[in-house]
Amino acid sequence: MIRTLLFVGLLSMSILIASCGPSHCVQPLTKTVIETLKYLKKEVSSTIKITAKKVQCNEVDVQIGNKIIDSLNETINQFDSLTAISVHLHKSGTKEEILTFAERTNVVIQKALTNIKTLCDLYDISTSSQFETAIFFPADSFNIPAEKTDDAKKVMEPVAQRIVRFFAEHPRQKFEAVIVCSGSLNDQQQNIKLSERRARAVANLLIKQIKLNEEFIPKPQLVNYHIQWVAQREEAPGRRKRKRHKIKDQRRNTVSLTWNLLPASIYTEQSTISTMSQINKRANIEEVYVHFFGKVLEPKMKLPTELPYNSKNKVPFEVEFNSSWKISHECKNCFRNVSFGEDYETHAAAYTKFNNMDSRNYKTEFLNNIVQLFKNLELRAVNSVYYINSLNFEYVSDLQRMTSLSPILYHCPHCKTEYLARFGIGVPQAPEKGNPMGYTGNIFVDEIIQIETANDKGFAGLLEENKI
Repeated sequence: MIRTLLFVGLLSMSILIASCGPSHCVQPLTKTVIETLKYLKKEVSSTIKITAKKVQCNEVDVQIGNKIIDSLNETINQFDSLTAISVHLHKSGTKEEILTFAERTNVVIQKALTNIKTLCDLYDISTSSQFETAIFFPADSFNIPAEKTDDAKKVMEPVAQRIVRFFAEHPRQKFEAVIVCSGSLNDQQQNIKLSERRARAVANLLIKQIKLNEEFIPKPQLVNYHIQWVAQREEAPGRRKRKRHKIKDQRRNTVSLTWNLLPASIYTEQSTISTMSQINKRANIEEVYVHFFGKVLEPKMKLPTELPYNSKNKVPFEVEFNSSWKISHECKNCFRNVSFGEDYETHAAAYTKFNNMDSRNYKTEFLNNIVQLFKNLELRAVNSVYYINSLNFEYVSDLQRMTSLSPILYHCPHCKTEYLARFGIGVPQAPEKGNPMGYTGNIFVDEIIQIETANDKGFAGLLEENKI
């Protein structure tokens, strides 16, 4: 494969050279383009077969492998279209048309060459590892204790070094490092949760080990990390064998990691943010607990719940309130409790709200980064000012300030992981003249995401950097 890639590389170089040459080189140029696309199409097809085999051998995650194959199939379709255009231009194209087409095609070819070589390099080294959980965790625990930390790092270091070396050999590429973690489990909910927490803890340790070696990575800011949990149900060893002696269940004893280091142009998941983004989404929060407590704010406004009151809600949701409140969920990083809310007796708000996020106050590219973090948002220009709006928002000219998203920020008190929420609140109002019914308070939560900022500056720090 390497020899063929070198040959294709020489052909693509000849395209570039010929496009800068005299007019008599123009006609043979289309033949060179057709030949280059033909050879490169074979290499892409070969890479698809290798990827499918890696998926079958559990060396590449199934979903990610399918994304790679879909992306490579799109590349083949693109080559077919370019070949058809080349044939047409060879017959009747003008010099200017052929030269312009050759230059643009060469960009496509170079991109495909880089992606294929990167995938082949990755496939040549191990992409899957399995670890005994006893190395990392005490019984029934998902936290790595201090006395096991050094041993855990030693076990993880060879894997981290292989990944760091890979990054060093591809210094100018943007990567999506998708670490898929899994663990053996049975049908008991408690064991499923423990297995997931252990797998995520090991994956987080691997990322920390890689970041400790960032001095050896030419451009660490070009790497974006993701962790995905995949539940793998396995039969206990020997379960299929009919033996009378008791079989020991070892399903919770291992954690598996499959690391997929992909060129950003190949990784096609829509929710993934560009590796050059200042803020990246790590995970969505899908379920929270809402807790109402303290004194009633407006005694004349009655709600059908008595205090204190707790409810479990799936995001997005809307709830009425007439007291202090708190929204909590499990931290995606350390698995401990994290919350935000307002205590109206102490006048304490456990979150920070950011207003006026439009192009009069912040750089447009930064606003666009925020738009990409959330679902169903767009950056809309109104009177030459860019606002962050939901897709179904109807602009009202006299409410310009209210057209921009005002996200709230809060963080885990234990590990400092940051979360952003699309959140709104309307406080309760007692009945009065002109408003005999009064208003109940309303809390709206449209989306909550875990975020990671470039160079660990934090969301507030990036806001300061991007102010106009």
